[in-house]
Amino acid sequence: MVNLDEIDFNWLAARYSKLKPFVNKQNKINFKDEFLVQNKLMPTIPNRLDYLNWIKSIWRSHVSPGDTFNLIDIGTGYLPIYPILAARLFDNCLVYATDIDHSSLELAASNIDRNNLDDKIKLVGVDRDDNNLIPSEITDNHAQFDFLIMNPPFYDAGQVNRQNIKSNHPSGLNLGSTNELYTEGGELGFILKLINQSIKLKHKVVWYSTLIGIKSNLSILIKYLNKHNISNYALNVINRGNTLRWLLAWSFLPYRLDNSLARSNNKSLFKLNPPSTHHTHNLNHPINLDAMISLINQLSSVYISHRSEGSVFVIIMGINSWSRSSRRAATNPLTPHFNPTKLSISIESHEPNSNTLHFRWLEGFDFQLFISFVKHISTKASSHTSSTSI
Repeated sequence: MVNLDEIDFNWLAARYSKLKPFVNKQNKINFKDEFLVQNKLMPTIPNRLDYLNWIKSIWRSHVSPGDTFNLIDIGTGYLPIYPILAARLFDNCLVYATDIDHSSLELAASNIDRNNLDDKIKLVGVDRDDNNLIPSEITDNHAQFDFLIMNPPFYDAGQVNRQNIKSNHPSGLNLGSTNELYTEGGELGFILKLINQSIKLKHKVVWYSTLIGIKSNLSILIKYLNKHNISNYALNVINRGNTLRWLLAWSFLPYRLDNSLARSNNKSLFKLNPPSTHHTHNLNHPINLDAMISLINQLSSVYISHRSEGSVFVIIMGINSWSRSSRRAATNPLTPHFNPTKLSISIESHEPNSNTLHFRWLEGFDFQLFISFVKHISTKASSHTSSTSI
């Protein structure tokens, strides 16, 4: 999270003369209306940067250093703030930025040129009548994107009177153009449209994501994801003064994020969080990793992929092979065939002989299989003693 109080804007203005007109005597950025393009949305920087820092952490959790970060920005606006920030934030970055407003795209091109980012940001116009938020021009010419970001229109075009909104805001506030603020179905309808297209595109984008301005939409969207068997998602909250915004990301790939990236600490979101990828079990006696490996090797369809100091990494291929019901089902010719599912788990013991086992779900879609494996290994490890035959 960026703390604006820690930024010395006067020092920055002394180094970058173009910034000086925007900094006041209180060492704050002074956004005056005369510096803005009228009837266009003026994005606030801090929460955009928080959004990008979150997706950067997600991206770094499962890519190799030096990889190019490929990004799609839906509805980039005349001041393509997400692409410009992303181009500075990521060492190697390529952004495809879309918009339906061609006047905004012309202004965006000028801003990109002034920042010397033409080689990193590509603008793509979208037909207003196109039902797809992600144009085929992008998806057809690129193998895969790492992330998609979106700040959807807030208001429902069919229910809100623009004049009433203006009268309830401070005078001089630049509200933005119609397409930036209004859409059929409002924010919820716009995001559902993206989810529906993501279901068709699936792996074309590793992580789809959106900013959410209406908290009540969050539970509806997560229910919709679950309805379509999209269990791999992540939540985050941006808290800027009196303003709260929520972030939702989802993926059709099996990479499971660390809880610190996928689950919000906000108490009001506890029930909406995705399943935990961490499980800790305290044993009644110490056990070393060699003994753990011996226990794991007794299980069919469970393999040791590799081990490192203090950790062992296992891969489960197939369904539960350790419960009695599963073993009986495997010998029954009438049991329906199940397609194998891959589950990757790390088991850590921070000391050579520790009483505590740390399980981390790394990859896969079957949460119940993960929990079942954790319980089985924990029970076996608890009952194991040095004199017990493994």
